[in-house]
Amino acid sequence: GFVARDEALVLQACRRAGAGARAQLRADVIALAPDAPGGREQLVTVAAPTQAARSRVQALGLDLVEGGDSRGVGVVLHGERDAAVLVRAGLTWTVRTADLRRQAAVDALADARSSARSRTRAAAVAAGGTMPSGRTSYRHLADYDAEMKALAAAHPGLVRLITLPHRSLEGRPVLGLEIARDVNVQNGQPVFLQLGLHHAREWPSSEHVLEWAYDLVNGYGRDAEITKLVDATRNILVPVVNPDGFNLSREWPVDVGAVVAGVDLPAQLNGLSPISDPLYTAALLGDEGVSPAPGTGFAYKRRNCRVHDGAIPAVGECESLANRRLGVDPNRNYGGFWGGLGAGFDVEDDTYRGAAPFSEPEVQNVRELVSANQVTTLVTNHTFSDLVLRPPGVRAAGTTPDEAIYKELGDAMAARNGYTSEHGYELYDTTGDTEDWSYYATGGLGFTFEIGSDQFHPPYATVIAEYARNREAYLVALRSTADSARHAVVEGRARPGTVLRLHKEVDAQTLPVLLDFAGTTAPPVSFHDVLDTTMTVGDSGHFSWHVNQSTRPAAPAPEAWTVTCERPAGTVVARGSLVIARGERKPLDLCGLTFAAVAEHRPLARALAAGLPIRTRCSIACAASATLSVDNATARRLGLARKGRGRVTVARGAAAREHAGTRRFGVRFTPAARRHLRGLRRLRVRLVATGRAGATDRRSQTLTLTLTRG
Repeated sequence: GFVARDEALVLQACRRAGAGARAQLRADVIALAPDAPGGREQLVTVAAPTQAARSRVQALGLDLVEGGDSRGVGVVLHGERDAAVLVRAGLTWTVRTADLRRQAAVDALADARSSARSRTRAAAVAAGGTMPSGRTSYRHLADYDAEMKALAAAHPGLVRLITLPHRSLEGRPVLGLEIARDVNVQNGQPVFLQLGLHHAREWPSSEHVLEWAYDLVNGYGRDAEITKLVDATRNILVPVVNPDGFNLSREWPVDVGAVVAGVDLPAQLNGLSPISDPLYTAALLGDEGVSPAPGTGFAYKRRNCRVHDGAIPAVGECESLANRRLGVDPNRNYGGFWGGLGAGFDVEDDTYRGAAPFSEPEVQNVRELVSANQVTTLVTNHTFSDLVLRPPGVRAAGTTPDEAIYKELGDAMAARNGYTSEHGYELYDTTGDTEDWSYYATGGLGFTFEIGSDQFHPPYATVIAEYARNREAYLVALRSTADSARHAVVEGRARPGTVLRLHKEVDAQTLPVLLDFAGTTAPPVSFHDVLDTTMTVGDSGHFSWHVNQSTRPAAPAPEAWTVTCERPAGTVVARGSLVIARGERKPLDLCGLTFAAVAEHRPLARALAAGLPIRTRCSIACAASATLSVDNATARRLGLARKGRGRVTVARGAAAREHAGTRRFGVRFTPAARRHLRGLRRLRVRLVATGRAGATDRRSQTLTLTLTRG
């Protein structure tokens, strides 16, 4: 956070569990040198009526908005320097927001006043609606972490807190939630992944993701459709992909100056008001009407905290105003089409792609999350422009092999939220974004939502209204996730507790890497994707695993999943391959028990005395047993039965222990059978051999044998 001279700094800690009465808190204070004045920051539309003109604007390295129309491209001008770039390029523009600094102040005041009017959920509803959580103001980073932990603690069978593998560049953990029936068991549901805040300033994107979690939790067991959909799917939600950038943007003091006059501020700033209270924030922001720096500082920061390629930033380095034009755009750092026009190649470009594909820990987190789950539907939330975007982001790539289904789903979602459904490239090319990688790597259907019409983080009342619209679009996406026609299904039987694994490793390439404005390129960069997902077979022994297709979209040749069946400890008991397409449902017998049995030849007299050897083979660990029986007529003729119609067992036996592979054991004749069958020259019997794997997987084989004296 940030604090100005003579302000009170309040540190707040919350005990979630245990009996400890004290917490140790430490604050490191770093002086920020003032930045040189650079003029007002503005949101403008640069005249660009053709695709060539839009590409020209894009090549300037400015801060482009993910929106515009056929007449122009939205751009954030961070002062006179950026305006001069447009002038030198001979471009003209119209101003949409003349002073983003003042707009931020007006919005902060609107939020403070709205919160003052809506101190309770009932008051918020009366004032025009509320979120599923009851929230009436933007969250801070600590709020997201605290609420996700609270949701998981309150609903342990439904909600699970996850921590992504990589900490941010400044060392922050990246948290998320999984929501599913029996959430702690990977039981094969199709996955709907929601992402927020790739871009630091796009606060509504994370609000939408966390509120969707509340919607699912609040509706489960109460709303019939939500209950049905949650039972059929697994929802994974990461509200804040880029915590360092968001924290800078969210905590940057906005100079409200005299605009804050008239707000009923708390009487005691260092009292017990929660940090998330907008009135508390407004008091800090309005103190003396002084902003720590000209312009908006970090309020409209887009990127992460990468100051120098390949290096972890030193303490305070990202927060230095001298470095505010540095950082990597996480949504230009994915491998899909990385390196092409549509991302910046200069470290000061606001869409800077990074030193290499997947160079950033925030992006590595999403890559590994997608690679470890069968994500059949993905929505990455951004602001703004009222758009539902589908791949590809590059016009030259043409439409995807799944254009029909992609358009159908995009249009259906847009029909619910009132946005425009279109390809990512229709305004201008974008490269290295989330869904261009995820779709072409996995086949899962990925979309970008550009939330709202004209602001990165408008007053919260606007976010509430937008969520009401997008909730309906998210439901469309969740229904599609549950629809097996939109992905593939593998089903079969296996021993309960068996771990099934689908694994695939593929090499992919970026586009030729753009090096300068003249169009000079370097060769494409290769990267290696490892897709590895698991599920656990439940108590019934039957599984139905909803998965993505085995062959990547646009792959030059068919590709297969490698399938393994494993014990919980990791021992592989069977291995095979699976080729499956979208919409297919295929049986998988690899992980179930296959069983075979043969009887060794032995003369009847010896068999009666020493037993008949049986050789069985189990594909997985099983308990094998066998019986010999004669028909009822034979049994009565030989004195083994007096009445009845069923077959009569004359011998039985079992392997001493479970086995996988081949095992030899004997079946012994009963004492009665040995007495009555002695002296026979020939005996016709039925062999029934049975293998059992666990309580549910059973296989039998029946053979007819003739035992003779010789």
